[in-house]
Amino acid sequence: VKAIFLTMHDSEEYLIHAFKIGAMGLVSKNTIKGELVYAIKTAFNGEKYFGKQYDETRLKQIEHNYKKLTSEFVDDYIHL
Repeated sequence: VKAIFLTMHDSEEYLIHAFKIGAMGLVSKNTIKGELVYAIKTAFNGEKYFGKQYDETRLKQIEHNYKKLTSEFVDDYIHL
């Protein structure tokens, strides 16, 4: 299943949650119709789309930071 979330929130926190559950995209409800159509076509082709402000480099950086955060949390939990 390829899922794109339509949200009213513009925070990176929601983008990270979308990454966490395997979303192919996250689009703001304030977006124009053309961008939503583009997001759907992009996800259909197997690529991720999280808004025009997030290029591939920025998405990889966010994903890396998220994975680093979760692994540090797990390491801290294990040491308890």
